Amino acid sequence: MDDRRDFDRRYFEIVRAWLEMRFRERDEAGCFKAHEPVYGLGRGHTEGHHCRRAIRLHDLLATVKWLGVEGSLLDVGAAEGYFPHLARTALGLDAWASDLSREACLRAAELFGLPAVPANAGALPFPDDAFDVVTIAEVIEHVADPVGTLLELQRVARRFVVFSTEEWREDEALRDHILGARRLENHMERNIYAPSDLPVLFGGRPRVRWAQRFPVDGPEIADEVFDEAALARLLDGRPPSVEGGTIVVVAVGEESIPEGRPSLHDPAIAAAIARNVSTPESRLEVARGAILERIACPLCGGRPRPRPAP
Repeated sequence: MDDRRDFDRRYFEIVRAWLEMRFRERDEAGCFKAHEPVYGLGRGHTEGHHCRRAIRLHDLLATVKWLGVEGSLLDVGAAEGYFPHLARTALGLDAWASDLSREACLRAAELFGLPAVPANAGALPFPDDAFDVVTIAEVIEHVADPVGTLLELQRVARRFVVFSTEEWREDEALRDHILGARRLENHMERNIYAPSDLPVLFGGRPRVRWAQRFPVDGPEIADEVFDEAALARLLDGRPPSVEGGTIVVVAVGEESIPEGRPSLHDPAIAAAIARNVSTPESRLEVARGAILERIACPLCGGRPRPRPAP
């Protein structure tokens, strides 16, 4: 057991160091190289697969909107904060970001003015029921303690937890085979999930899930030509999917999950994603002292903690 704890601790430090390096990265033009398409669809200075990322962002935002959340949202593993930024601008939520990487939190504060808190997802510095909804997208597969992490998300959420992961297999035997063949890497997929995991992770709490939508590769969705019109066409056409991803909604409060499903195409959300929300020019020369004050841990005298609704 001590060896396992030691391995997990070392893995945690390796991942954090890698993330700090990643969110300091600039491209050949000297601009911050974003994880999500924060400069607008089809624009540079961003990691690839704009179409895949845009559809995921749309479906997660549509899910939060469908839940009828009005109030606060915490996005865990928020990277440079694009998803909580969209939740604030498109849905009017009081959105917060949290990430293991302090550098990622700096980017969220600098690019979008978000309250951003560097923290381990399994030990969040917030009180119980602090946020109406807590989201975690494409992160839970990387953590050393997925059960503890999801319990922590349920602790700080007042109404709902929403998580998505591409590391999902309906066939549990295939899942076990993939897990057995893993190779140790800096930011590896430590965990792969299957339907039988959900009762372990969430007990008897009400929950729903559906498959992520993945676009079929083609020249019309290449990063350099993908734009708002292409996104609208794909959403209207319900882009084909392949097995490998899921979105799960869990009700952690007293209320039930709504009937039906989220919208497959919300034009307002699609337009918000396609909009150029930041400039390619570097905005990372802001006085670091002021930014660091804004991302201070709320339990250490920094920003005031969000208050649960009465």
